[in-house]
Amino acid sequence: KCVNYIMKVSPILEKTECKKLSKNGAQYFQQKYVLSVFLSLDKNILLVDGDIVFLKDPMNEIEEWCRDKIYDVWIQNDSQRNGDNTNMCTGYLFIKSKPHLIELYDCISEKGQKKYSECVFDNNDQSYFNKFVKPRCLMFPLRLEMISVKMFLVLWTILKR
Repeated sequence: KCVNYIMKVSPILEKTECKKLSKNGAQYFQQKYVLSVFLSLDKNILLVDGDIVFLKDPMNEIEEWCRDKIYDVWIQNDSQRNGDNTNMCTGYLFIKSKPHLIELYDCISEKGQKKYSECVFDNNDQSYFNKFVKPRCLMFPLRLEMISVKMFLVLWTILKR
């Protein structure tokens, strides 16, 4: 299979490079570091926030994305309208391992640290993606699918049990 790892990054503060940063800044650095390492090992990555709910098995789409020869990244749209790609949401993000993406997610080299330092005060990967990755990759914005309030309450009730 083309997807070797599906991971949710829950970083802990153990890297010496992180000790001088705020807790959020250090977590963000560790997340970028882990992404960088996995991409450099020729691993595609599905990064999913903890508040994402799967209503069906995502593996069919992921395998289709792996076979795709055009796009580098599939990402959740953060707009209220499909087609408005101003701000993309890294809460559901699939990244293919490609040389230019390995370079874009580098946070260790001098050049990588400079890019990282420009977004560290936002303390999130979304700012980094929208500023540095989005303009330099072929991105497929995933259609926004709104869940009705009634459906949300049903899901919430089920998950709380």
